[in-house]
Amino acid sequence: MAAIAAAIRMLWMQALLVWFLQLRICCAAPSFNPACPSALISLGDSSADTGNAEIVFPLVMPAQYPPYGMTYFHRPANRFSDGRLVIDFMAQALNLPLLEPDLGQSSTATLSRGINFAVAGAVAIGGSESQLSFSAQIERFHTLVNSEANRGNRVFSGALYVISIGTNDFYNSLAVEKMSEEDVRGLIAPQVIDAIANAVRNIYNQGGRNFVVVNVYAQGCTPATLTLVDPLNVDAHDQLGCLPSYNQVIEDYNKQLKQTVYNLIAELEGVNIAYADVYQALMNMLSNPQQYGFQDATKLDACCGSGGTHNYDATKICGEIANICSNPSSYISWDGIHLTEAAYRVIARGVITGQYLDPPVNSSSTCHRP
Repeated sequence: MAAIAAAIRMLWMQALLVWFLQLRICCAAPSFNPACPSALISLGDSSADTGNAEIVFPLVMPAQYPPYGMTYFHRPANRFSDGRLVIDFMAQALNLPLLEPDLGQSSTATLSRGINFAVAGAVAIGGSESQLSFSAQIERFHTLVNSEANRGNRVFSGALYVISIGTNDFYNSLAVEKMSEEDVRGLIAPQVIDAIANAVRNIYNQGGRNFVVVNVYAQGCTPATLTLVDPLNVDAHDQLGCLPSYNQVIEDYNKQLKQTVYNLIAELEGVNIAYADVYQALMNMLSNPQQYGFQDATKLDACCGSGGTHNYDATKICGEIANICSNPSSYISWDGIHLTEAAYRVIARGVITGQYLDPPVNSSSTCHRP
């Protein structure tokens, strides 16, 4: 009996040790654990903007009007979707508050749980308005981290920085400006990669250690691109109905971005960087829409639009004059450019569990709070 009791005590001690180590992993110094950050800091474009565009362009952006926000917020919430974005799902999964736009905060505020620098329309290269340049977001970050209120604030070193930029650079170049694919490969892609790499280095030099760098999703599969680029040329489309030549440009860029992430990991001591593959996430949804709860017949159509082949018309966009599908959760695309909350949920789940991260970091196993 004594031997059995001793064995039971040993098992309890082992279980207690495992529990303690798990607690340490989640709640010790967050700068060493990208899966359990002390704060969430977002930089990027409309895929992550939670209100900065509304501040920069009041009463102009369509996300300020119904039916945007209808699914989750039940009102316009300055997000370019019918509900939550990937960054919203990440914040909730990490038990952090939804991010407020930095332009709406006081410059003397002390950062505690997170902030969002992303602005709809932002580009990695240049920008006609200062607020629409990625470099302006980095400058605003520098101003915040070096402010009197935040000197010595350890939140910045323990935060997870999510960078989602580049989509507008490729959309503008390929679909709007009609640049050749080779010019986009040779001129645009390298500049976008340099902008992202330099942003990581700048934030690292300010104490940031944990990053998620998001790639660019399949531009050749969006209702907007399919409508603007030779929609009647059936031969230019693949079996999914996408434009493979456009997608190949994005695939080539994404490969280079992934290699750049590896290079940064080797270059920056103590850094944690994960590459988020939203391109593959979208392709999986398009290849097997019913598996994710989407309709196959409308997988390339916008839920909110004004008719046409893919329910997208650049002159009558969602938020102005548009028809809304009866069930947004059965659609992948919300307004022809941005995704529905349902699609963002699928992507977010894959990012949070590590499915679409390289190297994989499973945040849900250590930090998720039901």
